Amino acid sequence: MVYVAFDNHRSDDYQPYVYKTTDFGRTWKSIRSNLPTFGWVHVIREHPENKNLLFVGTEFGIYTSYNSGLSWIKINGTNLPTVAVHDIAVHPRENDLIIGTHGRGIWILDDICYLSQAGPELFENDFYLFNSRPAYLFFTASRGDIYSSPGFSGKNPPPGVGLTYFVKKDLSGDLRIKIYDENQDPVIELPLLKKAGLNRSSWNLQFMPRSASGNKPVSMGLFNVMVSVLPGNYSFSIKIGEKEYRGQITVRPDPRFELEVDGLRKQYPLVAELNKINNAYARGVTAFRNITRALEKTRSAINLIQDANKKSEAEKRLKQFEAALNNAGNIFQTEGTLLGLSLPYQKFLRGPINTRLISLIQSIAAYPAAPTATEIQQAGEIKEMVTESIARLNEFIKKDLEDFNKFLESNQLTLIQKPGLIEENN
Repeated sequence: MVYVAFDNHRSDDYQPYVYKTTDFGRTWKSIRSNLPTFGWVHVIREHPENKNLLFVGTEFGIYTSYNSGLSWIKINGTNLPTVAVHDIAVHPRENDLIIGTHGRGIWILDDICYLSQAGPELFENDFYLFNSRPAYLFFTASRGDIYSSPGFSGKNPPPGVGLTYFVKKDLSGDLRIKIYDENQDPVIELPLLKKAGLNRSSWNLQFMPRSASGNKPVSMGLFNVMVSVLPGNYSFSIKIGEKEYRGQITVRPDPRFELEVDGLRKQYPLVAELNKINNAYARGVTAFRNITRALEKTRSAINLIQDANKKSEAEKRLKQFEAALNNAGNIFQTEGTLLGLSLPYQKFLRGPINTRLISLIQSIAAYPAAPTATEIQQAGEIKEMVTESIARLNEFIKKDLEDFNKFLESNQLTLIQKPGLIEENN
């Protein structure tokens, strides 16, 4: 099959002329079909794997046909203006659509699986799931220079894998994409996009590892760091009503270096333990913050006491209570401190506990190898520090807060709501 396009606009003829032959040029058939009558054609290309999928570049945009030219659909993209398209290519490995424009540079439509796999039956389905191309683990390093202006670069596609699907009508309800490993153990859940039309959900090939006890991870901290999955085959399922749709994901290692698979696997228990510590720390911050804010109302109420002796006694008890609170929970003080995320600045010598904790988890998870001896040592230090601080705060809640509330009650003052005790194993 051979295609040809003619450009006659220099003779004031602005119509599209596109033809194909199936008999080595003996006869030709026009396939202009529903292409706009105003807009001459610069180029025509056939998809390398799907002979029925065609692309034409016109003076005013790019069009595609999934039925060998019987009908055409304009490709608008999210950021492609009305522009002349002079050349078209399909990347043989990535299946990306690459176009050369006049005046707008090169424009790339990432992973056109939904075009190369689409057929007339697509629009007959309420929901249609396309096959995904293989995904690669991708490890990046941060730049040291953050002050100078970076050079211009195009926006890369989201890292990981894109799960593409067609929705005939808007969906409703809590619909999820459930991803499983080779043993059919759950890895992660993603929200399903429910808008009618073509949708693509991205998974960055990361997940929250389970703790040594096998408990499902719970995200409660300011940040919860994920780890990269191992190379291999994964499956996913989407259940809509009584119908279930299943697909496959192939994850390949970063091709730029030799991946330490066993080292990557050794990250999981340590990151899971540190995430658990981070969650416990976050609950401590919440408890400390709630008590501190409640004290503002208590202080205002004490200032309104008319009896001088009662007021003096109440101020004394309040001062003692605040000292006990700061002694028990200073590690959880995050308001009015450096970046709003840390201990007071004078204690910043080794770094605030929460930024040290998050930085440590990120350092472990960002490098494709086993945790270092130093990282393991730091994890032990932080765990001990947080565990001891939580024990002190729990003891404060059980004793000091209980005693102070009894004092407030005896003076007809509003009690401070007692937070629940913090359990590290949650």
